[in-house]
Amino acid sequence: MASYQNYIFRAILLAIIYFLAGKVSFASAQANSIITIVIFTSEGFALAAALIYGRSVLPGIFFGQLFLALSGGIDTLPALLISLTNTAEASIAIILFKKFKLQLSLKSLRDLLGLFLLIALVLQPFSATVGNLILLGFGITQAEEFMVDFFSWWLGNTMGQFLITPFLLYLWAEYKKINILESLLIATLFFFVTYFIIIIAQTHYLALLFSTTLTLVILLSTQRGMFYTSLSIIVITLVSLHSAHLEIGLFSTNDEINNIISLNFYILSHILLGLIIGTLFHEKKRAIEELRHTANYDLLTGLANRNLLRELLHRVRSMYNRYKHKSAICFIDIDGFKLVNDTLGHNAGDIVLKNVAKRISNNIREEDSLVRLGGDEFVLILMNHTSNKNLEKKLETILNSIREVIVIEDKNVNVSLSIGVSIYPDNSNSTRDVMQQADKAMYIAKKIGKDTYVFFDSLQSNASL
Repeated sequence: MASYQNYIFRAILLAIIYFLAGKVSFASAQANSIITIVIFTSEGFALAAALIYGRSVLPGIFFGQLFLALSGGIDTLPALLISLTNTAEASIAIILFKKFKLQLSLKSLRDLLGLFLLIALVLQPFSATVGNLILLGFGITQAEEFMVDFFSWWLGNTMGQFLITPFLLYLWAEYKKINILESLLIATLFFFVTYFIIIIAQTHYLALLFSTTLTLVILLSTQRGMFYTSLSIIVITLVSLHSAHLEIGLFSTNDEINNIISLNFYILSHILLGLIIGTLFHEKKRAIEELRHTANYDLLTGLANRNLLRELLHRVRSMYNRYKHKSAICFIDIDGFKLVNDTLGHNAGDIVLKNVAKRISNNIREEDSLVRLGGDEFVLILMNHTSNKNLEKKLETILNSIREVIVIEDKNVNVSLSIGVSIYPDNSNSTRDVMQQADKAMYIAKKIGKDTYVFFDSLQSNASL
């Protein structure tokens, strides 16, 4: 019952938003009340809702468009057909978005360009063609005006979806990360900059306006998330529309159509350049981070690898030099791992490695580090070592966790650990020497029976070992 109520609520809310946004858009135009070259934001809200919530919101699009058409003086039958057309458009968007496996978060350039191409080359040509044929068939428009009406419908709807849909998709994907105060500051900055140039200074130099607002948008797109970039473009659009309505500044010449086309071109350049450059920048940044992560972390277990071990050992030295915190370096080898590989295969061996890594990680603190050297060898660095007694308890806990059975394809697998321990700087003030000492102690642990730990101190005090 609750899910049906949610569906109904979303549909009603979308119908209201669609209707109100459409009335605002039409109020800015002097053309036919069902065709406008100005930015038709209703389509942007409808497309975003359809992509996020699926077919459950299609009734909202239908009734929103129906009431909008009827309020504009369109007869019932053509209003119904136009509403069905816009609903079908949203349904096509849902199908093609999934077919081409585009992501709602629009994180990649493929997703963003895919959305733009879907809008400009599929959705709006379909909607503009069918919608204008309906109007033409009922005598609402004239045949000689068909191409102009088609272009107006296509451009207005395309701009509405280019502007609103990415903004809502970014909002949906990033809402947990959005800082409200930062959003307000960015919106305020772009409002005052655009307002000053267009309305107060009443500049008629498009180059000046472009060089200021577009530069700021691109700069923002590389420094903050794409939601903030899209928000800044919406603020610029609102101020520009307001100036055109007041007939002030750049978009207030005597030719209304040229004004609107210039305005659309100005906004479109911000949408395309701002969002595309920002997406490319963040995509490259993520790729670099992934390469850095691949270089420093083991792909199988997700643990730090041999490359990152150098930094961790440097941290060991720094913590002692600054705070006199000692560290325990533990060399770990899995007992019985070769047998698992030989009898059950390497896939089973991988499962064992991941289980061991997870169990050890679950029993250490955030300040400690577990490194996979390769194969079945690990290094455990326990920071702020205070006493061997506490360390022994920690190692016993780790050993006990590993002794629990690992189930692989209905077979019980038992492994254990051999651990060698050396303390920095008690055993040596060289981390390299401490590593070698821990490695030697680990081999002694294997020699005396496995499933245990050996301190390097005990090797020095017991020559027989």
